[in-house]
Amino acid sequence: MKRQLATLLLITASIIAVAKPPKLACETVFDREDLRIEGIRIVKSQSGNSNYRSIKFSDGKKYYDDLYKLIIQDKQRAQTVYESFEGKNESILLQIPNNGHQITVSLRRNDDGSVELYISGLTEAFK
Repeated sequence: MKRQLATLLLITASIIAVAKPPKLACETVFDREDLRIEGIRIVKSQSGNSNYRSIKFSDGKKYYDDLYKLIIQDKQRAQTVYESFEGKNESILLQIPNNGHQITVSLRRNDDGSVELYISGLTEAFK
């Protein structure tokens, strides 16, 4: 009986772990308190059923590599990937399906040295 109960609990825990997708790697940037400094603009907006978050680094040189590593992690989950390069401008846009909806993630490096990351989608997509 104990063995059957343990097996049932293990199966239930496995189903819950599979059913709940992991948080996007890029989302972790918006929880960092150390980025609340001059030269970094963070926007978090929820309007109705839409979520939008963005962060812009005026001098993105020291942050770009870390952000790029995060977006590459999220790229593995993307259904659509768009990459663009022109001069010093570089952008990566991902469409990631989650919970029956799409989440858009974009990282852009501009020729002025600034770097921008944004995440947007319907609220249900982030559950």
